[in-house]
Amino acid sequence: MILKGKNITIDQDWTGEGDWVVLACAKSCDISGECDEIEVSSPNHGSWVEAIAGRKRMTIKFNYLVTWDGEMHDSDSSSLKDFLRIGEIFRIRIRDPLTELSMNAMLKSVQITATVHSLVQGSIQFNSVSEPHWE
Repeated sequence: MILKGKNITIDQDWTGEGDWVVLACAKSCDISGECDEIEVSSPNHGSWVEAIAGRKRMTIKFNYLVTWDGEMHDSDSSSLKDFLRIGEIFRIRIRDPLTELSMNAMLKSVQITATVHSLVQGSIQFNSVSEPHWE
């Protein structure tokens, strides 16, 4: 099966009760994960390093288009001002037709680019602050 990057949305649960609203329809989305590596081997026990996984993190970056009324999508509770809350924790969900990922994430950075006679575009980066939940 071929996985296509179509219809990816980034959602926010403002109430914490599963009332998801669309923050943005992503033009592109990049999800990356990494963990710290903790060396557990002793230099006295052979020439190969042994390690275990330490603290983990996920980074979610996406690009989107901003509409004329300042909203990211057709939702009354999702607007440009929501993306200017740098450092705040969001309950986000990323989904496409096949997969869903939800987690608490800190809004790390925002960039909005406006050029004369062009669509306004933006990019956002979230860093996870909780373990992701896949469905």
